[in-house]
Amino acid sequence: MMPTVATAQRDLAELCPEPVLAAVMCHRGPGASGLKKLFGSKDPSSQLAINNWLVLTPTALRIISLGGRTGMKPRKEVAAWPRAAVLVAVEGAEVSSYFASTGSSLDYRVHRLHITAADGTMLVTDVRSAPMLFGDDQDLVTDEAIAAESDPEVREAMLGLREMTDEVNSNLAAILTGCGVAPQPQPHPQPQPQPQQASF
Repeated sequence: MMPTVATAQRDLAELCPEPVLAAVMCHRGPGASGLKKLFGSKDPSSQLAINNWLVLTPTALRIISLGGRTGMKPRKEVAAWPRAAVLVAVEGAEVSSYFASTGSSLDYRVHRLHITAADGTMLVTDVRSAPMLFGDDQDLVTDEAIAAESDPEVREAMLGLREMTDEVNSNLAAILTGCGVAPQPQPHPQPQPQPQQASF
C-alpha cells in the first residue's frame, strides 16, 4: 500500500513534536551523494535516506528520514524550517532509475522541490507525481484513459491509482500553500509544471 498522510500521522507521533497537517513521501534529489562526499553528514541533503517524509506542521516544514529493514521506519528528523522563514520553489522533472537486477531503466515524473532555509541552507528533494507508475503508464490516471477503459475491474484499479495520485498532489499543494507558494491547480500529473517560488 502507498503510504498516506494517515500513515505519517501514526508513524511520526513520537518523533514529530507537532501535529502533522500534511505529508508526502519524498526522495533524494540530484547531487545528494556528491554533497555527502564534499560536506560529510552536516549538510541536510546528505542526511536524506532513499525514503523520507516531508511534513507540514503548524509552525514548521520538517523532513524525516526513514530506514530499517523495510525502508519505512522513522529514523531521525533531518531538518525543521520555520514556515515563516523558508523559501520553496517547485518544478516538474523526469527521473530515470536503473535496476541492476533487470538491467533496465524506468522513467517517472516528479515534483522537484528546492528548499532554502533562512541561513542559506539548501535541499533538493523529489516527490513522485504519480506514485507506483512509470513511463507511459503514468497517463493511466487521466480522465481520458479512465473513460476509455471498458473493463470494469481494470477501470477500478485505475481509479485506485488515481486516488493515490490525487492524495499525493493535494498534500503537496497543502505543503506549498503552508510555505507561501500558491500552486496551480494540478489534479493529475503533467510532464512539466511551471516553476513557482515564494518567500517571506
